[in-house]
Amino acid sequence: MNNDFLNLKDQQVLYELKDYLAKIPVPSTLMEATKDLPFNILVAVTSEQVSVNIMYVPLPEDHFQEIRLFQLYSLLVEAVPAKQKNDILVLLNELNDRCPVGTFFLNEQAELGFKYIFPAARFEIPKEGSFIEIFTLYLNSLMSFRDIIIQVSNGTLLLNDVFKELGIHKD
Repeated sequence: MNNDFLNLKDQQVLYELKDYLAKIPVPSTLMEATKDLPFNILVAVTSEQVSVNIMYVPLPEDHFQEIRLFQLYSLLVEAVPAKQKNDILVLLNELNDRCPVGTFFLNEQAELGFKYIFPAARFEIPKEGSFIEIFTLYLNSLMSFRDIIIQVSNGTLLLNDVFKELGIHKD
């Protein structure tokens, strides 16, 4: 399929989502794809100053005719210090079991983030109510643990103290 067509369809959906978010009110900006930015990304910023990048995840066209993958993504820490990585990995493993949606992760560049990926009909615009509920659930899951994760990553909160607070018993 023509990449220009897909790009325009993505923009149409993301502009619609921008309108949905404005109603709750969450301001957002659409960054349209360019040669330097290969994907359209809707960047929403909540009143708590949490940034959520909303975009379609590229998939091989010949494998998926009816769906696309839609992603919500937030960067929490740009670079987790090496001395905190093990504690963060243990913590993220525990917290991911407690999240109703989304996954906290630490990538190879030591970036700590939260994302939720779900399938969507290939060319349909998501229904407003469904999208707002997904967005709200994503934010609630993220905000439930964001501050704890950031404090452990910067060393101001010990992993054992987090486990005590959350009622997690580790031997």
